[in-house]
Parts: sequence; C-alpha cells; structure tokens
Amino acid sequence: MLQAGPNCNDVPSFIPDDLLSSPVQVHQHNNDDGPALHLEWDNGAILFGENGSYHLEVPEIELEIHVKATRPVILHGHNGETLNDKTGAMFYYSWPRTQAIGAYRGQAVTGTAWVDHEYSLAGEETKEQPAALGYGWNWISLVSVDKDMELCITQVLNGNDLLEQYVLYHDESGQRHQLTEFTLTSSEPWVSGHTFQNFDTCWKLQIPTLNVDLEIASVTKNQEFQTWLRMPSFYEGAVRFSGTWQGTLIKGFGAMELVKGTDLSKSMEQILENATSVVRQELEAWIPSSIRPDHFKHITRVHFDPHEEEKIQKNIVDAFYMLNDRGGKNWRPMLFGAAVGMVGGNANDWRSFLALPELIHTSSLIIDDIEDDSETRRGGPCVHKVIGAPTAINAGCAMYFWGETIIRDNEALSDSQRRHIYSMYFEMMRVGHDAEQMLARVINLHRCKSGMPASFCGIVGAIVGGGNPKQIEALGAYVQNLGIAFQIRDDVLDVLGKVKGKMAADDLYNHKITYPVAKLFTLDHPDREKWYDYWQNHDVPALVDALKSSGTLDECNQDIDCWVRKGWDLIDALSPNSFSKALFSLFAEFLISDHY
Repeated sequence: MLQAGPNCNDVPSFIPDDLLSSPVQVHQHNNDDGPALHLEWDNGAILFGENGSYHLEVPEIELEIHVKATRPVILHGHNGETLNDKTGAMFYYSWPRTQAIGAYRGQAVTGTAWVDHEYSLAGEETKEQPAALGYGWNWISLVSVDKDMELCITQVLNGNDLLEQYVLYHDESGQRHQLTEFTLTSSEPWVSGHTFQNFDTCWKLQIPTLNVDLEIASVTKNQEFQTWLRMPSFYEGAVRFSGTWQGTLIKGFGAMELVKGTDLSKSMEQILENATSVVRQELEAWIPSSIRPDHFKHITRVHFDPHEEEKIQKNIVDAFYMLNDRGGKNWRPMLFGAAVGMVGGNANDWRSFLALPELIHTSSLIIDDIEDDSETRRGGPCVHKVIGAPTAINAGCAMYFWGETIIRDNEALSDSQRRHIYSMYFEMMRVGHDAEQMLARVINLHRCKSGMPASFCGIVGAIVGGGNPKQIEALGAYVQNLGIAFQIRDDVLDVLGKVKGKMAADDLYNHKITYPVAKLFTLDHPDREKWYDYWQNHDVPALVDALKSSGTLDECNQDIDCWVRKGWDLIDALSPNSFSKALFSLFAEFLISDHY
C-alpha cells in the first residue's frame, strides 16, 4: 500500500515469510467464468482479478483490500520483456496508480497502490543455475502528488556490473516514455542487525536531458523483509521524494525493492564486515568518541565539570577507542543477532545490545595485555604501552561496567528479562576473572575468557527474541562451544603466524600455555620430555617445529570440529528453519577453516 508514507520515524520489523505447506491453488477460468487471475494459498489468502482490478484477502493479518487502476498499464523493457538473455528473460508489467480501499485489522483504509506482475519466460528455475545468486536489482516506483505522473527506476546488476537500467514513466496524458541515460546515486547505508546485509536508504536521480533532479529517501531505515525467495532478505518498503522534473517542483511517494547479489565464497567475510559497521555505530551511540554535554552524568548519575569530563574522555574513552578502532572480528555480536532470529525475534529491535559484546571484549584485551606484559595488539602498541598501566587498568575496568547501562536503559525489556540478563552479565564477569579456574586447565581458560562471553550473547539473544527456556539453555550451551572453538582456532593460527596484527607465535614468546602446547604435552611420544624442555627454555622456534611435526595441530583442528558440532542437533530440533539458523551453520563451517 502506498500513501504519503508513515508519519513515524520507525516501524515494527517485517515478519519473515514462511514456506508453504501445500502448493498454491491456481484456478483457470474462461473469459465468462471468472477473473483471469485467481490464486488461493494454504493460509486462506486469496487474490483474484484482471486488467488492473484486483481483490486480496489475508485472514491471518485481517487484511482485505481492493484496487482498481486509474491510469494505463506500463509495459517494462521491450514491450514487456526485460533482460534479453534467455537465462534471465522476464515479462514485466505494472499498473502504476490504482485506487485502493478496504480494511486492515477492523479499520477502514484508503490510498493509492502500485501493482506489479513479473514472471519468468525461461520456465522454472533449476539447481543448475547457481549464477543467478549473483544477480541483484534496484527497483523504485514513484507516484507524484502534484500531477498525474508515475515513474519506475530499474537497475539489474551482477555483482558490481550493471547489466541493464532504464527509467520508465507516464506523463500527464498517459503516454509511455522510456530512457536509459541517467544516474542513480545511493547514500546513507544501513546495516541490518538481524541479517547483517547492507542497504542504501537514500538516492539521487538525475536525468540531464529532461532537467530532472530528484532526492528519494526511505521513510524509515528498518524496512528489511526476510524471504525464502531470495535469502536472506529484500529491502522493501516506502519512500518519499522531492525535487524538480523538467524544471518544475515535484514531490510524492512510492515504493522500493533492493536485492543484493550473493557471492557464496565471500558471504561470511561480508557478514562479519557488515557486523563491524553496525557495532561501531551502536558503540558511538553509547560511548561517544567526542565529548557530549552531561553524557557522563547519564552514565554515573554524578555531575562532572568540563575539566573532569575532558579527563574521563582522554583517559577512559580515548583509551578504549585506541584499541577498538584497529578493528576486530565481531563474531560475538553477529551470533547475538542470529540467536534472536533463531527463536523468532528480530535483532533490529535490539540493536543496542550488539555493542555490548565488543565493549566487554575490548576491555578484556586491555587488561589481558597488562597481565601478559604484551607489546602489541591488533597491529599497534598495547594500550598500557601508550598511556601507562595504571590508566589502562582504569579504562579497562570502567568499560567493563559501562555496558551495564545498555541493559539498564532499555525500555523494551520486561522486569524478568532485565533481571535474567543482569544475572548472566555478572556471572560472565565473575567467571572471566577467576584466576584459579583459568589456571586449572587451558580449556577452562577458554571457556571462561571466550566461551562464557559468547554464551552470554546467545542467551541474551534468545531471551529478548522471546525464546522458551529449552531454547535459551540450548543456545547458550552451543554458542559457548563456538566460543571455545574460536579460541582454539586462534591459538592454532598464532602458531602458524596467521593472527592479524600479531607476530608469529606471539603467545609462545610470551610463555603462554596455549591449547596446542597443552595438547602437545598429552601425546604419548618419546620426544615429549624434549618438547617440555623447549617450553622450559623458551626455545620457541623448536617448540613451533614440534607442534607442526608431531601432528598436534591436526588434532587441534579435529577438536575444533567436535566443539562446533557439539550441541547442534538439539539446536536444530528446537528451532524452525530460518536464515538465522543458516547463519549459525555457516559460521560454524567458517570457524572450522582458517579463513581469518
């Protein structure tokens, strides 16, 4: 439905579509027996009509709507055919302006609708068409409120290559025009906290030959629509526009649909990169990198004068960003978003929580580097090497508890949810700093330092997503396993010199008993005493050779595989199929490899 668009700045998330339990019923009618189009779905929805007059009923959302065309039909492309390539040929037409009347949830609605119908000329898609995933498109339809004029902007892409583009419009007399010489410049990117897809939300259309300059903007950023038709999602919703058309002021409303092409070989890398983008945005909202008036008063309930605020900014906030700005993998926030989706929620409703895992993790790195007297972290000097250990300790400890305000200030949480999350938050903080448990065994260290923070993301995601107790417990346990596996992988990559921003075997030079070292000493091998001497004498090159030649790293990789699969069957049984479930599975496979 297209009207002037919502007046609010944000709207509830779209509910994902679901797989049909039975085929759509297609009724064929002769001209005198009924409408040319008559479809019925297994949920009771009905669509029928022809020639620009259609009736739609969707009982489960209490929608009944009738549309009737008031302007001529538009044939897209070349007399309705788009993309001449046989593998992508489509027939496409639109009724660009229809009068809409009906009811939604018991209330009468009226407005204007744009009706599209597009179907393949190449028959049914087959599994032998993987290249189709690389195709994407930008589609924007606009309806003027100043005059009877409608236009449609279409771009078809394969990766970064533009395959086809055209602007199609009806002038006030109803005459059809089509042109291909124009520019559509996008801006204002928005990253979904649910699927971590990146979509632009504003566009500038320029057609020099017609003296056209239009600014187009989404009415709200969160207009992602998850669909099984093209996983993970479309960006689909309402837009407004204004500008000049042939030198005359014009404005109106419309709809847009954006679909990204998918490169399966790089999908997880892109998801993690997008996760980093949204996490940094949320961090900036909660921990401003530049001083804001009274921001620290909001955090502490204590008033600070400008001089004190400047000191806090320099010694705590700047210290945090010194390390955080060097980047990170941000897989924990990504798994939080996936956990929300696994139980039927939408992480875009809980975006502030995406900042919490990275806040805690960065703080722990600052403190860990002091304990280990490390020199470098993420390709630069450790924070305590720049500002001194006492100030770095203050910064790290302060940031541990700054994240509590995200829980405190979230008005969408129920009292029971808040208490549950607080309990998990402080349990994670206690376990992560209990030296006796960490020293007992390396695996306990990994559970405390990586597994528990990861588990926190899974549990909180399941709580805010509305999961039941069994789902919450299962997700917490499984994500803890992923956290342990991730840390083991990090230890293996340290030996191989594949950790970004660190020298090869950096942990071994710092005399840490990492997982591969502990694994090496468990092997029943005649050289085991010699290997222990390497460790005692800090002979790192010899120790690295032993780790590689003994088969220890292969055994570590087998352990990683076991950890990422442990508990998955229960997760699989307790949650419906969804992109969020696929995201967990994709990350698990990514973790088994050594991509990063």
